[in-house]
Amino acid sequence: MKEINDLNIQLKNKDNNIISLNNQLSNKINELNNIKNKINNNYDYDDLVNIINPGEKTIAALFVSSDSKIQYAIVCKNTTPFVRIEEKLYEEYPEYKETDNHFLHNGSVIKRFKTVEENHIKSGKPIILNTNN
Repeated sequence: MKEINDLNIQLKNKDNNIISLNNQLSNKINELNNIKNKINNNYDYDDLVNIINPGEKTIAALFVSSDSKIQYAIVCKNTTPFVRIEEKLYEEYPEYKETDNHFLHNGSVIKRFKTVEENHIKSGKPIILNTNN
């Protein structure tokens, strides 16, 4: 009889252990779902670099203004349209939204609606912001 009682106790302990492990697993699944939701809610489809697809690479678009007030780098993908990077620049320096701006890189005028790659922008090479007031 004692053996049966001991086995029943062991079985009950195993059942409690399984319940505890199932609860831990459920909690971890909830944590992962919360993290996924945070990522999805904060995902900026324009130029976020957290997700790199095949053929894409990250670069640092280095902005320097002709008035020397800006020296600012923005990380983006080679497939990001330049206009999205320009928007990010204006978020940091909103006063430049009010000016007529054009951008130069390696002596070439940057086309706003072309991608970084189409504009031949190289990582770390300065993009010069010129303003016409």
